[in-house]
Amino acid sequence: MDFKTFLLIIIGSALANNVVLEQFFGVTPALGAKGSAKALAKYGLAVAAVTLVAALCTAGISIGVYSTFVAALWVLIAASVIGHFFTDKYLLIALNGVVFGTCANAAGSGLAEASASALGAGLGFTVALLLFAGVETKIDDKYVPAAFRGFPVRLLAAGILSMAVVAFK
Repeated sequence: MDFKTFLLIIIGSALANNVVLEQFFGVTPALGAKGSAKALAKYGLAVAAVTLVAALCTAGISIGVYSTFVAALWVLIAASVIGHFFTDKYLLIALNGVVFGTCANAAGSGLAEASASALGAGLGFTVALLLFAGVETKIDDKYVPAAFRGFPVRLLAAGILSMAVVAFK
């Protein structure tokens, strides 16, 4: 695989095949995104790093052993080992749907394709976190009906953002 294809897979995974907005992995942390943009970017990049490591482990196992169950077991082992070295906040990354979804997609790929896809998925998750946090700050609750305040209006915003991502296809 050449470098151009590698970059295209990363960009495609981050934008057109966004794991949160198009594949619906990791929606819960994205909808609950609160805090500064710097903290959310750190969290998103940590998810990207864990996703990359887990997808490489999955692809490596998948190349040697063509069993999805063995690959999923390896992801659980890798996630628990990685989670052991992080604080409680980053322990949740090991159980993030983005990590599991990306590993499930990487099970039949080669190492280069899996790493590009995982890196793009992590960057796409970071983009979705920042988008949801930006939308959250722009929602003015005084104009939102009482029944739609809070989580329902976030779901509505997520649906609109998902439709915008589908336009990339």
